[in-house]
Amino acid sequence: MVGINSRMSKDEKLTQIISESQASLKTVSFDELLDDIFGLSAKSLKSIFLLFKRPAEYFKAAKAPFWENRLSPSFRIYLGLTALTTAMRFLYRDENSPMVKLYASQFELIKENPPNGLDPNQINSYEMAVTTLKWMLVLSPIISTVFFCLLGLLYWGYGEKLNPVVRIRYVFAALIPASVISALSAFPMYFLPESFTMGVSLMGLLLMFMLIWLTAYRGAFSAVDLGAGRIGRATVLSILIFVVMMAATFIAIFAGAAIAFIELLKDVKG
Repeated sequence: MVGINSRMSKDEKLTQIISESQASLKTVSFDELLDDIFGLSAKSLKSIFLLFKRPAEYFKAAKAPFWENRLSPSFRIYLGLTALTTAMRFLYRDENSPMVKLYASQFELIKENPPNGLDPNQINSYEMAVTTLKWMLVLSPIISTVFFCLLGLLYWGYGEKLNPVVRIRYVFAALIPASVISALSAFPMYFLPESFTMGVSLMGLLLMFMLIWLTAYRGAFSAVDLGAGRIGRATVLSILIFVVMMAATFIAIFAGAAIAFIELLKDVKG
């Protein structure tokens, strides 16, 4: 009887565990799937909205442990938006996309003076453009994330004493509104005519700089009085962020182009 009761007790516990698991599964929502994939959830959307409406409140939470248990970390939101943008930009690898055509036009110029004695006919500008763009999309987010973390460690001009973790949070928080615009514009860029690509890209960069500046001015420097002091500090931080962003992009482009040339040389010699 003791063995039977023990076996029944184990069966009852197993049934209870399965029932609890099934009950908990019913509470898992689509919002949590977005959080799993991109690090974006309803809490993240609330945080993004707050950065547009009242950024000072978000930056204040950045100084508290666990973001006051009500907002999403800026680093996590930035990575989610970057992953989403990168995923959409992989559409640019299509040979018919304006971005590939823009890169291919630059490789066409190399045919006039090919390196290492290559025959111009051996240079496939579209194939090299696709390879360059692919590696740029892979490397750029990694390089820029590392650079932004370093900027957070090195920049301290917020008008108050902040520890390194908070300073890193601040840098990524200032980036989020601009990252939203980058994510929203990534897909429409695919359909632009080639002649509009460069102009629209420059306008997008200008808009991103303005959003970084506005976010920094309204949120990151609450300890500094309104006026020239805050304007100057926000401008310096925005320029530094923008320089880091462009440096990471150019490094990724050059690295992608180098890989494209290495693959070309391998194909020619092989």
